[in-house]
Amino acid sequence: MISQELANTTVQMNGEAGSEWLSCLPALVAQLSHEWGFQLSEMFASNYAFVAAGSLTDGSSAVLKIGMPKGEYLVEMRAMVEFSGDGSVRVIRSDSARGALIMERISPGTTLAAAYPEEDDRATEIAADVMKALWRPAAAGFPTVSDWGRAFQRVGPGPLPLAVFEKVERVFAELSSSMQAPVLLHGDFHHMNILLDDRHSWVAIDPKGVVGEPAYEVGAFMRNQPPRDPSLLFRRLDIFSERLGIDRQRLLGWSFAQCVLSALWSIEDGGDWWQGTIAVAEVLGRAV
Repeated sequence: MISQELANTTVQMNGEAGSEWLSCLPALVAQLSHEWGFQLSEMFASNYAFVAAGSLTDGSSAVLKIGMPKGEYLVEMRAMVEFSGDGSVRVIRSDSARGALIMERISPGTTLAAAYPEEDDRATEIAADVMKALWRPAAAGFPTVSDWGRAFQRVGPGPLPLAVFEKVERVFAELSSSMQAPVLLHGDFHHMNILLDDRHSWVAIDPKGVVGEPAYEVGAFMRNQPPRDPSLLFRRLDIFSERLGIDRQRLLGWSFAQCVLSALWSIEDGGDWWQGTIAVAEVLGRAV
């Protein structure tokens, strides 16, 4: 029932508490399945939570997700409940004390990246429409864009190009000080988190939940699935600006800032994928 990937990540991040949670997980799955009328049929690969597909007593398909009820995972759970419905997968039941929720199963579940591998304009148009449907009034208890920006001081430039780091600190400060009316944002809105659903067209999954101005949201999409022709990054900005009615320069600035933030998070976590993100940052930074 417990994948090696989930076991390794849980213990690495949580130590003995993670081991204890893993030992209780099979009983928790059984208990929740009984209480919620869920019949498990298929488990999905996941490093950070137990995720399984199945059916409910009314015959509808559903997905059970269980994670350690702490920290960022609880914020993500709350974001899923807040977004449930328009533009997002619908949450049927949730229990924050046990870190569990039941969601509608998305079918066929094709990612935006897989549906439009060579049609970047169309993928960006779809993303803009789903993005706009998601935003909700800002709610208390969620991290803010400023909270996320503390990584600049916490991590420092490290191996990043110093000129890029110094420029992004200035851009982030300028945008933060002039931030427009905040809303609840997805926070990790990119091609792999946008799925095709035969009932609701395109919907978003796996929100992080962060409060900030709408312009901030496009950053994750800009740095993920970068087009082979870097000039198309600016075409994405044109489409977002037109469909969302947001100033293109703010979209550009936040996209640049998020690229560097993402790289800092990778460095902080010991990852080595930040080089590709910084390459996108350098392209965008030249236009900021």
